[in-house]
Order: sequence, then structure tokens, then C-alpha cells
Amino acid sequence: MVAVIFIGNMTFCPYAERYIEILEDNNCDYEVLYWNRSNTETDMPSNYISYNVQSNLNRNKVKKVKDFYGYYMWLKNVMKEKKYDRLILLSTLSGFIVLPQLLKRYKKRYIFDIRDYSYENNKFYYLIEEKIIKNSDFTSISSMEFKKFLPPSNDYVITHNFNPNEIKELYKFKKKSVGDVLNFVWIGSVRYFEYQKIILDSLGNDRRFKVFYHGTGPQLQEYKEYVEKQNYSNVYFTGKYNNVDKADLLKHADIINNAYGKKNDIAIKHAVSNKYYDGIIYGIPQIVEIDSFKEKLLKDNNLGLPIDNNDKNLADLIYE
Repeated sequence: MVAVIFIGNMTFCPYAERYIEILEDNNCDYEVLYWNRSNTETDMPSNYISYNVQSNLNRNKVKKVKDFYGYYMWLKNVMKEKKYDRLILLSTLSGFIVLPQLLKRYKKRYIFDIRDYSYENNKFYYLIEEKIIKNSDFTSISSMEFKKFLPPSNDYVITHNFNPNEIKELYKFKKKSVGDVLNFVWIGSVRYFEYQKIILDSLGNDRRFKVFYHGTGPQLQEYKEYVEKQNYSNVYFTGKYNNVDKADLLKHADIINNAYGKKNDIAIKHAVSNKYYDGIIYGIPQIVEIDSFKEKLLKDNNLGLPIDNNDKNLADLIYE
């Protein structure tokens, strides 16, 4: 049996579906072990086993370490009891937390999946990550650019950030006319408030735009409080959604908001987000931050507009 391991809510791990689909297509028995950190994911399949201890992402570091240790002990006991044959580790931290088990029982019997930059600038962290990568069957990365900060390896495999089931239909984008109101849409985990705040200030109460945030996340309340404080009447929050509803949520989108961070932010600079693929699959133009790998992809494939969020004419630029 295969264990698919994630250190968080499955809501924030849509790429798990790629592995699960392959396991099911090949009639492989599997279980998903995850941390139900928000304590909201209760209606899950019987082979999804969760650690149900709530842990706010904004907790102080001491309490957070204690929470992670609790999850580790739970995970260790489940793995000891079940004696899985192979593992699929979704996210860097999922690999780190079971490091002793990987080196003792699972050398060359696990897939390590890396989706983000984490703490590779820390030498100790880097050396542990190098060991996990070296002992994996192979390591999946979601962007070719990750090779610029990850340990060197010949076993990297590109695993793109999209659900293959979404490309079974052909979606047709309908462009609006000049003068129409444009729906400016964020879909996914609601984060990056400091960067998005500048965009909100540019588009807030601009009659040419309706600004939507579909999803939940650690900073959702901060967004809501700011929008209420600024009295922006054209900004809407629709909350948590199921992935099967994504097509309906994007049906009326005119622009996908895929802009995350400031210049030279290494955590953003090399990444390729889910929203990049949403734009392609659903045929919707998108905006991204400048000086990023996403900017290069957009320009090479004519998919949208790179923006500098310090541009004083940002709203006009996006609308035009």
C-alpha cells in the first residue's frame, strides 16, 4: 500500500489529485495521511486519514513547533502500524517531518514533491533536503526554475500545477467591449496581502472593475478587515470552494489575478502557480508580477500582462 502524506489541509493541496488519479488508474491501494489543521475537512473518503488538531498558521513559533511535533508523533505511529510499501511526500515539509523513517525504511521507495521555495538559504536545511532528494526514487518540481536554488540532481521530474481532469473540456473565453465592467478574479488560497493591498488600492471603488477573491486562507480575515476599513464596495469574497466548482467560478472572469510578490522575492521569483494554468485551461488573460519566471512565460506565450504594482496608472493599464 502507498501512503500519500501532506502536512496540512487537502484544500491547499490540489496537486495531490494528479498522484491519486495515477494510483487509481493502476489499481494501487493507497491512503492519504494529512493534517486537518483548520479542523473543517470532515466529509472525506474512508481512505483519507487525518490528524484532527487545529493549528492556526499565525500561532507563535513555540506553539507551532509543539503542534508540528504532535503531527509527527501521530504520523510516526500510523506509519509504524500500517507498514506502507511506498510513500508520496507532498511538499518539502512533509519530507522533513518523516526524515528518520525515510532513511531507515524507505530509501528509493518514495517520491518527494517540491512546490515552493522554503529555507534553502539555510545551509543545514539545504543539506537535509539534499539527502532527502538523493534517497528519493525521484523528486517532482513544479518549475524548471527551482533548479536554481535546489541541490543539484539528475532525478528531477517536472510535475505541472494543474488538474488534468480540467482539460477534458474546451472552454471559450468571451472578450468584453470597451466600457464594460471587468471581473478581476483571484482563485485559490488567499495570501500575499501586502502585495495585493496595493492592487486593491488601485482598483478599489473603480467602476470599471469588480474584484473577486474565491477561496480561503490564513490572511482572508485581514483582507476583509482592510476592504471594510477602506469602504471598497466593488470587492467581493466568496469563501471556500470545491474544486469541481472552479469552472463555474471562472465562467465570468475577465482577468485572472496571478500577481503575488515584490521584485526579487525568491519565494515568488521562480514559481509557476496554479493560476497560471487556470488562465491557460480556461482561456482567460492574466496579470503577473514583473521580474519573475511567470513574466517570462506570459511574454513567450502571449498570455497576459506583467505588472509593476507601484505603477501609478495600474488600473488604467490593466483595463486597457
